[in-house]
Amino acid sequence: MRRTIITSLGLVALVCGCQQLAIMTYHATGGDTIEAKFKLTTGRVAVVFDDYEGLVTVPQTFREFQERLRQNFIANDVKTQLIPFEEWRKLQQGDATYDGLSVREIGEKLGADQVLHLRVTDFRLRREPAAPIFNGRFAVRVSVISTERKREVRLWPTQEGGEEIVGETHPEPADGDTTPQDVARQLAADLADKVAKLFYAHKEKS
Repeated sequence: MRRTIITSLGLVALVCGCQQLAIMTYHATGGDTIEAKFKLTTGRVAVVFDDYEGLVTVPQTFREFQERLRQNFIANDVKTQLIPFEEWRKLQQGDATYDGLSVREIGEKLGADQVLHLRVTDFRLRREPAAPIFNGRFAVRVSVISTERKREVRLWPTQEGGEEIVGETHPEPADGDTTPQDVARQLAADLADKVAKLFYAHKEKS
């Protein structure tokens, strides 16, 4: 009987030890791998923002988003060739027909194979206009569009409306050294990091 109890306790200890080892391994390796939701082409991709409501109050945000996205793709071996931001901005500002173009047509004019389309749904440097702190939020709906001349050009996601991604910043006093441009830069970086992860496998943070 005594031997049975000791053996049982030993098995319990072994099981607990294995569980502890599994937990330690999980944390050491960074957690589970999250697969890419979509694999972008290795060809040319245009990053196109839709902000028809004029929500983004710091225009530099768009450029900084794309630069951060580019850096993410390079760091994580995403072979996509992003069309330079200046080419999209030049088309947007110089083509009188731009507002009447479809996303597919914009991409076609830019010589893209696919369009990474981001529709802005929210952009705030403060959650409440009169709040004494910066606490930014930058929300978009993300989709990937083909520039091929065919009936169905939406590649991802399959449902209409796109995938909602939200960038945020930590609260900071509005009367300190932080400027609206600083908050917008942080929002662009956080959003770009999250959007980039849609397109490559990465470890889930514990």
